[in-house]
Amino acid sequence: MGEKAILFGASTLGKVALEYIQETDEGYEVVAFCDNDSRKWGTKFFGVPVIAPEQLVSYNCQIIITSQYDTEIVKQLFGLGIYRFSVFFPSRGQKIKGKDGYQIRKYDYHGVDLKRVNNKIVLRTVSNSGSNTLALYKLMPAEIFKKYQVELISDQERDDKYYYNLITSKAVVFTYPSAIDPSQINIQLWHGFPLKGMSYMSKSEGPGVEQNHLNWSKLDVIASYSQFYTTLMNACYGVSWRKYVVTGMPRNDFLFKADGRKILASILKQDFRGKKILFYMPTFRRTIYGDANGSRDINYLFGLENFDDLSFDHFLDKHGIHMIVKLHPLEESLVVNDILEKKLQNITVLTEQKLKEKNIELYETINAADLLITDYSSVYFDYLLLDRPIIYVPVDLEEYIKTRGLLLEPYDAWTPGPKCLDQARLEQEIIRNFTHPEAYSQERKTLCRIVHHYQDGNSSVRVWNLIDQLMRDDNPKMN
Repeated sequence: MGEKAILFGASTLGKVALEYIQETDEGYEVVAFCDNDSRKWGTKFFGVPVIAPEQLVSYNCQIIITSQYDTEIVKQLFGLGIYRFSVFFPSRGQKIKGKDGYQIRKYDYHGVDLKRVNNKIVLRTVSNSGSNTLALYKLMPAEIFKKYQVELISDQERDDKYYYNLITSKAVVFTYPSAIDPSQINIQLWHGFPLKGMSYMSKSEGPGVEQNHLNWSKLDVIASYSQFYTTLMNACYGVSWRKYVVTGMPRNDFLFKADGRKILASILKQDFRGKKILFYMPTFRRTIYGDANGSRDINYLFGLENFDDLSFDHFLDKHGIHMIVKLHPLEESLVVNDILEKKLQNITVLTEQKLKEKNIELYETINAADLLITDYSSVYFDYLLLDRPIIYVPVDLEEYIKTRGLLLEPYDAWTPGPKCLDQARLEQEIIRNFTHPEAYSQERKTLCRIVHHYQDGNSSVRVWNLIDQLMRDDNPKMN
């Protein structure tokens, strides 16, 4: 038998952790669950007894946190005098379901000064694929760097100082849902302009809708694209409109500032001179609870039935086009190897790992694209700032609306570009849009004005100015 362990969090993630430990050689023997829900105390969770947090001090066990409220539980453990613990969490972007991609990491903060640092700001990243916080960090003004201690932390890597930085910071900046500490300044940048339904407006959000509302209610500021964005997001999360401040999104600054072609060539080690570049970026098709959205067949490019990869590769070669496939980080493992094995000459996969190796944010490459193909991904709202052609492949639109739902309908009215549902039409529209990029330009510009209050490369400066105001000593929250 291995080291005795108690899993803190008798929840969905706790169940996954129990199965993970039982099925792998992590070297733990789970003797109990712990949970803050008093209704669970004295019961059994998947055959394992559930105890109250106060009982932890009487056990000589490794405590493994198995909850999305890990930071709050870490603080709770500190209050009990427990400074050594482990955390079970998804790595490489995996979520809730599946045994691959999880890890158990040990932390030891015994003897560490955990007092709040009044000039510390923490920026939380999840990935390098559309991260507003990574963009905010990379575009930090010199005066901010001198004035504050700014820490960029990764929710995927969670190094030894991860919880130390979170707990001792005065301000925390997010791009995803998260539990909120009301004693800190909390700023939500989010990760895109919403087309699909979320939270209250989603058909597949699961049991966390009310918790989402509570967490968003505790936020101090929510960065916004525009008044229209504020209206859409508030339909999803239902908080005071006063929390929203129109700043634009930091990642979009790269669309104006980055040398996308040079950066892309460096990452992929390819020469794109004389080539037209096409990006294919579909949306992720699952919720954080593992529920499928839509019915796109990932065995075919674009989800188009009977799609001929080799024929399409020849088509691209004939017309001097190179296609970059950028999938959501959570979907890469399902598709990338299949594409690579086909050894297509004019199709390259841009992976999360390649971005991380070069410390590149995805949006630093996007202005390399002469044309974008997508389905329901929010990337196209940002791409509007470039006024370049967009082609849509909504192969499962009816099923997607049925399982997830759209905030903006009808779909055709909010998607300024041709819709392609077979390979022949797709190839035809690629050529047509490269030849006549001005097609749909008026529709793109009209939607761009609705979506983006600011159409410049200064959103990071506006967000930093906002954070600077919130960090001042005369901020009522901090007195």
